[in-house]
This record gives sequence, C-alpha cells and structure tokens, in this order.
Amino acid sequence: ARLDPYREAGMNVLTVAREGTGCLDLVEAFEVLAKAGVTRVLVEGGGGLVAALASRGLIDRLMWYCAPKLVGAEGLAAVGALGLERMVDAEAFEREDAQFFDGDLLSIFVNRSRRWRSA
Repeated sequence: ARLDPYREAGMNVLTVAREGTGCLDLVEAFEVLAKAGVTRVLVEGGGGLVAALASRGLIDRLMWYCAPKLVGAEGLAAVGALGLERMVDAEAFEREDAQFFDGDLLSIFVNRSRRWRSA
C-alpha cells in the first residue's frame, strides 16, 4: 500500500527481501535488477555500503576520488570493516584510467579478482 503512490505515478517498483540484519539483501537486489534488464548500477554511499557490496563480491568497477587534503582519524572511513584476516583475501583491483578534476584525482579500477557474481 505504501508503494502505491509510486506505482500510480508510473514508476516501476522492484522489491527485495531483507537480510536478518534488517538491511536489504544486496545479492537479491542485484539479481532483480539484472532480470529487469539493468546492467549497470552507480552506487554512492558510505563505508558501510561499500563494505557490504565488497564482502558479497558485488563490485566489478570502482571509481575512487582522491582530494589533496588530510582529514585524519576525524574523517569517515571510505570502506567499513571487511573482516579480512589475510591480504590475499582482499578484492584485487587494477587501475584502468585516471583523470584530474579541479585538483582531485579520479581513479577508475576494475576488479581483477574475478570473485563477483555474474547474472
């Protein structure tokens, strides 16, 4: 019922289950999007979302901005805890491109560990 206004406005509403933590089931969300014909998803979020996507193997391309500023420990983590015990367990990315924008560096990386799921 709460989604009816969106549907009535002509929006295509896709629904997915929640995990035991109450968060959306990201694997199911990406599967539902793939079945709907969505082949690319731009995700902007905090460190928790990045960690959740990475730990489920759902990142195939990473666009990373770096500004020439030091924030220190007072800043927010770009990636939340992944629970890795060894470096070999980390997702491996390879730089595909790099560009400067007003002094900030945008690096584009491709996942080379091949652990992401394919639809």
